[in-house]
Amino acid sequence: MNIIEISTIVFFILSSALAVSLTNAYMKKNEKSYIYWSLGFWFFALSDLLEVFFAFGIGNTSLIIVQVYLFIIAFMVIPIAIGSLELVKSALARRLYVVYSIVTTLILGYYTFSASMNNMISDGMVAGMIPMTVIISSSLITIPATLVIIAIAGMSLVRSRKPKMLWIIAGMLTFAFGGTLYIASFPAAIYYVEFFGLVMLWLGFFDFRVLRKTTLVKK
Repeated sequence: MNIIEISTIVFFILSSALAVSLTNAYMKKNEKSYIYWSLGFWFFALSDLLEVFFAFGIGNTSLIIVQVYLFIIAFMVIPIAIGSLELVKSALARRLYVVYSIVTTLILGYYTFSASMNNMISDGMVAGMIPMTVIISSSLITIPATLVIIAIAGMSLVRSRKPKMLWIIAGMLTFAFGGTLYIASFPAAIYYVEFFGLVMLWLGFFDFRVLRKTTLVKK
């Protein structure tokens, strides 16, 4: 196997394991934030699975699979952001964000699945030019969601003085930087950025001190 194939498998394992851990935490704690976080990382794992398919030449010529991939990598940050909003007391803020997310998801879905694209898979990677309408509609989702996640992690850091929040902030900033690299036509760099971003999110969401109990960081 080449480096791209190995990388995508590793990413899929990391994101799936974190999704399982967050789901397990929800089942134990019954706190809404965990179910939303786990949902976001299940979508993350699905996007990584599609990257595995692309790396091994599966579905490379299917436009609908590429469109599903582009939709998921933008949409997956919404549940993570909603999970973070569960940590604040403002129900109004959560409702407004959910309404905004529904509207922007519909916009993203329309432009992603109606866009005309050439074959975007090259050497096992999604490396083609994304239509500007898809980039803009994706940004309507990813930029606000990233800001919400970083802001609430920052507030939690100040309030509870938990250094692990810094890893979440760093992880989200890393993924945001990865998206910039893609738009700037450096798709191969995304695999390195994704690895470091995933590791940072693992360090932020998972408490390795209680690994034997398979529990996650308490609020």
